[in-house]
Amino acid sequence: MEANAQNVWKLRDWTRPKRTIASPPLHTGNNSPPAITHEEKCQVLHKHLFPDPATLPEEPLINLTPDPEDIEYNPVTKREVRVSCSTLEGYRVRNSVVGYPVGVSM
Repeated sequence: MEANAQNVWKLRDWTRPKRTIASPPLHTGNNSPPAITHEEKCQVLHKHLFPDPATLPEEPLINLTPDPEDIEYNPVTKREVRVSCSTLEGYRVRNSVVGYPVGVSM
């Protein structure tokens, strides 16, 4: 079809969908009617995809006291990191250092 002044608006209709297909009803459980309307389907999906969080019997206690079996903290300077990353073995470490994207110089 060639566009001209008489059919230019008919060409626009050609790009629109010809029909809409409704999603099938959703089963809501045993002995209950299926969800048919959009609102009902949203409620069913929300209920199953985003359930209420489980309640904890009590909040876990956070223990911040030092333990003799804890790993010892060794401070590292940026220079030490840069030197270790410049070596061949350090290349693998540089690509996995938390907080520094790959290719960023320090």
